Amino acid sequence: MTDTLTRTDASAAVAGSAWRYLLGTLVTSVPVDSVAQALEVAQAAVAACGQDADGHLRVDLRSGRVELSLQTAVLADLTVVDVDLSRRISDAVAALALTIAAVAIDGRRRSVQTGLRRVPD
Repeated sequence: MTDTLTRTDASAAVAGSAWRYLLGTLVTSVPVDSVAQALEVAQAAVAACGQDADGHLRVDLRSGRVELSLQTAVLADLTVVDVDLSRRISDAVAALALTIAAVAIDGRRRSVQTGLRRVPD
């Protein structure tokens, strides 16, 4: 099994890209003009991940954008595989002539919380 990345290492690995480290996950957003275009982005992301898609990729189609997140599901944390997949997805999105962007809400670029971890009682 691949070792997990520290927060610092994960953030450094995606520095300079539109991916962000957030709560043990890499997240990004792709602005789209239609649901059909959102589906194209989702298909490109899945194809870019290949066999690793099921164990790493989450896709959320929303009005005007596609939210993408990566995490090694069996570890509930990040590994170098997730960083590699983020680069492959970015290339696949660029091949669609779309721009991958930092996660956006209401036109503002910022990170969003994509999941909660349960705090033990």
